[in-house]
Amino acid sequence: MSTRLASKASPWARRKGALAPLALTGILSALCAWQWLAGDDAVVGWLWDRAALDGGQWWRLISAHLVHLNVMHGVMNIAATVLIFALVGTATNTIGWILAWLMISLAVGLALLQFDQQLSYYAGASGVLHGVVAFGALRLLRSRRYESAVLLAGLALKLCWEQWTGATAGTEALIGIPVVVNAHLYGALAGCAVFALFAAAARVHTNR
Repeated sequence: MSTRLASKASPWARRKGALAPLALTGILSALCAWQWLAGDDAVVGWLWDRAALDGGQWWRLISAHLVHLNVMHGVMNIAATVLIFALVGTATNTIGWILAWLMISLAVGLALLQFDQQLSYYAGASGVLHGVVAFGALRLLRSRRYESAVLLAGLALKLCWEQWTGATAGTEALIGIPVVVNAHLYGALAGCAVFALFAAAARVHTNR
């Protein structure tokens, strides 16, 4: 019975789950276009800036993941957002994705503040997107076992490679800025933690 209900509900769930990814892609695209028109200095007040955070500008823990250090950086993150949500966008509904994105963003921002003391500036969605892959693939592991397992294995291999060798020179040359690979690791770990929180909340709700 539950399987039939899930099957019948899945098209509506897919439509609901698509709203947040579409809105997020639109926001990233609009901000990237704004940066292109207004210049890179337009996003200075949004960046993850250690000195500004120390001064109490805590919104930067979230806003930094919505802006980029140049337009090419933004275009690449928008393309990655579209691809990733095409793969895992049905993992939860719109509210779930909003909560997951905010929690992963906050976790990455705080982890950079705590563990990367040499880092002065950061911007971009790549850290959060690694968390989205982890969260979404874990959520879909039961219903799409093979695809989710491949995604998780690929993510784990990528993170290990980056921690061992650092960022690829080709990627840094393309976007014109250094890649903060630790943000990818923090994002993936945060995605796993958010998945665990969602699972725990679902169990509590079921047992009521």
